Amino acid sequence: MNSRIGMGLVAISIMLILVSCNYGHKQYRKSADITPSLTAPLVIEVDDFGRFWDRQATEATLQTIEKASLNKNTVVHVFIHGWHHNASESDRNFQDFQKTLVHLQDKLDDPEYARARELLNLKEGVHVIGLYVGWRGRSLPGWLNYLTFWGRKSAAERVGDGDLREFFVKLQNIYMDRNTSRSTGKPTFMGLVTIGHSFGGQVLFKAVSDAFENDLITAVAKVKGEPDQTRPKPEIVSGLGDMMVLLNPSMEAFQYERIDRLATEVSFNEDQAPVLLTVSAEDDSARKYWFPIARTLNVLFRPLFKNDEEKDLWTTALGEYEPQQTHTLQVSDRVPTISDSLYKKCAIAKEDLTQALVLGSAQLEPKPDRHRPYSPVVIAYTSNKLVQEHSGIFGETFSNFLIDYVTFVQGKRMCLIRGMGSAPTN
Repeated sequence: MNSRIGMGLVAISIMLILVSCNYGHKQYRKSADITPSLTAPLVIEVDDFGRFWDRQATEATLQTIEKASLNKNTVVHVFIHGWHHNASESDRNFQDFQKTLVHLQDKLDDPEYARARELLNLKEGVHVIGLYVGWRGRSLPGWLNYLTFWGRKSAAERVGDGDLREFFVKLQNIYMDRNTSRSTGKPTFMGLVTIGHSFGGQVLFKAVSDAFENDLITAVAKVKGEPDQTRPKPEIVSGLGDMMVLLNPSMEAFQYERIDRLATEVSFNEDQAPVLLTVSAEDDSARKYWFPIARTLNVLFRPLFKNDEEKDLWTTALGEYEPQQTHTLQVSDRVPTISDSLYKKCAIAKEDLTQALVLGSAQLEPKPDRHRPYSPVVIAYTSNKLVQEHSGIFGETFSNFLIDYVTFVQGKRMCLIRGMGSAPTN
């Protein structure tokens, strides 16, 4: 018995040494190409301590985006990968992201989108810039990487707490400057959508949650305690760019609980657009089963919870925790419920984009007991026909829905920013 225990301890020690080794902790893009194109998205890399590997290249990336968006319509599409991935050109996520950029450019070149830009009196044409955020998602070779859940979860939190926060503030400043400029003739716009998948969702949430939460606190404070007839409009909750998207995020529902509570303490008005979209697949076994097991093991090293609700929030992934879900997302053959005609005279500025919507071949349906009109957050649970398992996030039907949905959000925010309603202030 003692020998077995000894062998077990040795095995555990070896595993811990392997998990804490330096495997994969390197910069994959030694000389950054800062010329954006469909075949070569921009890449920035963050080390395991949350610092940029090459700060000069990162600043050059911001300058490239700023310059490229100066005189033409530009959509910046940011993707933060998750577990098992990195910034290598051979990484599957990177390759799929490249294909997504081509698909996005093709969609935005469609006549229907050109017509929408015409109705908004914008310049013709739009250029897509991809930005891939690489970090050490893979820290061991092959199947051994499955032993690194706890290490990579902590690394994702460090990455989100690090230099990316500053980067996203600067990117947001460019976005606001481009969309509030009053140029003569037909103006241009800049779109910005940031997507985090799996532990990449944890990275994104950590990087932006403080600012997002502060916006909500301000909104609640402005209207709380006032009688209904004299209650002022809440402040606009801005978020990052047009929308932040968390796809199958590998983070605890506990981290989102305060935002969820704040978002339900105030009724937002027609000026508010959704700025945080979370999509969770119904057959995501990694987060439905393995995530709770991993978090339960972690509980052994923490104080006891004060009640079952607190335990459930800690051991359940965001999106899987049913009390926080606001919508379902399903495949649909119904006729789309909103069209580019809403851009005429900026009618979309007053549209509630959290209501029941059919876009492309997908339907977003509010849950009656959880839906809040004009809410800045949408927590959607989706069919496996749209998002397959944990990593099936690049399917065409889901991509089409996401592009359509973000485009309508962009249109609403653009109309508000340009004076057809209350404008976001940060």
